[in-house]
Amino acid sequence: MTSTPPSLETATLALQQQVAELQQRVAELQMLATVADKSPDGVFILGPDQAITYANTAYRAMIGHGDSTLGLPLAAVLAPEGAEAMQTFLPEVLANGTGDRLVSYRRRDGTVFICHQTSFVIYGEGQRPNIVTSVRDITEYLRQEEEQKTLKEQVIAAQQATLRELSTPLIPLAQGVLVMPLIGAIDSQRAQQVIEELLHGASERKARVVIVDITGVSVVDTQVANALIRAAQAVKLLGADVVLTGIRPEIAQTLVGLGVDLSVITTRSSLESGIAQVFGKLN
Repeated sequence: MTSTPPSLETATLALQQQVAELQQRVAELQMLATVADKSPDGVFILGPDQAITYANTAYRAMIGHGDSTLGLPLAAVLAPEGAEAMQTFLPEVLANGTGDRLVSYRRRDGTVFICHQTSFVIYGEGQRPNIVTSVRDITEYLRQEEEQKTLKEQVIAAQQATLRELSTPLIPLAQGVLVMPLIGAIDSQRAQQVIEELLHGASERKARVVIVDITGVSVVDTQVANALIRAAQAVKLLGADVVLTGIRPEIAQTLVGLGVDLSVITTRSSLESGIAQVFGKLN
């Protein structure tokens, strides 16, 4: 009975080990292929000639070409904006080895959708570069984001309108008589709001007299004084008179010192006296 030479036995064991390692690698590759195919994101590989050499199930469904996806040129699945973006994106990926960008794709039925895609380079036979790309359709996300932005802008606009109304309230005292009590500081923006609200209110309510009370205005400087004069002049053009109340001694001194022309405005020291004068004239 002859025994197997040690060299042959060693070669057989080495071959068996190589086969086992190859089988393990095949199993790993099959697992990776399954993972790629089952991914909810689209995955495709772009060959050196910019044709699609691999596409997982999600990507085939995403662009609507099904099994005919393989072999398609990249241009066939891009929207015009996407094709333009790819002209700079692909060279960047090839130069840097990886990259990500928003790209517009086009389905077989012509509809356009926007994807966030991440790409990286792998090298095949002859060290020819292939680009592996993972894409996620974010069209709905962007639509919802735009809706939220629009809603936010509408809320902000509504809040600003409410603040304008609160900061420049125009209250009807009687038919043809309006009062606007002002509180706090008056900057250029609020001064413009005062003028706009006075004009709108006086016109809409056909006011004969508008009382502007500045008891709660802490500082009356040149800007505030000029704003009040402009408001009075504008309201007078609509046929209504303006009564300025809340003129404290220090404010009167400031107005005189500024040389403000108060000929277009009737002034009173308090809101009560202003109201009394207005209703006295009306009666």
